Amino acid sequence: MNERKHITSREYILRAVVAAILIIVTFIAMDYVVYIGNDPQEDGYIKWFLDMHGWYIFAGVVVMFIPYEKVLQEFLKDNRDRFSLSFEARMWALAGVGVGSFLLTFMASRLAAASIPFRYHPVIFMGINAIFFILCLIIFPLFKNEKRWMIYVAVAEIFDTIVFYTSTIHVISDSYVTEVDIQGNNVESHFIYAILICYSVLISSFVYGLSRGKNRRDIIKVAVAIFIISVAIFGLVALGMGFIKYELPFWRENGIGGQYFGIGMGAFKSAEYIVALILFAVSTVFVYLSGKSVAKYSKVRVAVINWVTIMFLVFLVWQILEDVLQAACGIKAVDPVFNSTSIVAVCIVIRMLIIPVQPEEELEYKF
Repeated sequence: MNERKHITSREYILRAVVAAILIIVTFIAMDYVVYIGNDPQEDGYIKWFLDMHGWYIFAGVVVMFIPYEKVLQEFLKDNRDRFSLSFEARMWALAGVGVGSFLLTFMASRLAAASIPFRYHPVIFMGINAIFFILCLIIFPLFKNEKRWMIYVAVAEIFDTIVFYTSTIHVISDSYVTEVDIQGNNVESHFIYAILICYSVLISSFVYGLSRGKNRRDIIKVAVAIFIISVAIFGLVALGMGFIKYELPFWRENGIGGQYFGIGMGAFKSAEYIVALILFAVSTVFVYLSGKSVAKYSKVRVAVINWVTIMFLVFLVWQILEDVLQAACGIKAVDPVFNSTSIVAVCIVIRMLIIPVQPEEELEYKF
């Protein structure tokens, strides 16, 4: 008991608690604004909140109670020396994370498409990305330089995003896809959401590479190349799967709109919409500041919190762009700011602020 008291200072505990409360309060405030701005139900806000977010809250609580630190301790206890002495062990570790990420994505997408309600698929993909990014941060020292690590993350992340989309669309029956198309909550809109998460990981890997690297010019060149190639790849997938040829005209013809508020630039005429966006931006700032407080204890925790910060910024930018796209060509289908999956991301941030054991020292290896 005395040992645990020395893991973090009282000042840190106070700052972490305040940060967590501020993040939660701003999210609840934003959610309430969404509720009152969209025809409040007779049953009241609490029932609406639980109906909309209940399973996401449950998933977030599960995320918070997984003993990640204990698992990592046991793993490094058996493998730290092997990594420092054996090139083959390092290669197996890198291959294991990459192949494991693919298998997890493939199996999770097939299982989700076959047996889990469609609306929960994005939270599954976000969970896979969180696990993958954390593992990539842990094995970062096993790479010769930051550029190779960024390329590794990009290849695996882009591939997993495509696998998740293609696996899902092949399992779901045509009738079910048509049903969710009519609801404006289709496979392609989830693909766009997955791409947003993908790019949040890619940007986060770039930021982490810059923070750890010395040759920033080369890191920026690699990041630009990754962005251009990824856009080309996702564009080819969209073309190959008929997204651009069939789905975009369908959305225009049937007036598919977002889940909340108005459509197009008319959404900005809603005071509730503006307030909701501001509250989401404020919560993003609180998420970022919470990472500052944990910086002296763990680089990995800071990087994960920065990933959530970047993801929220990507969501906010896309939310505004969607309204412009809606006004220009009648397309709006994702509404990332108001997606309940963000609740799980908040739980990930809070979990990163909780430090139950002494953080593990980073793997060390000199090439």
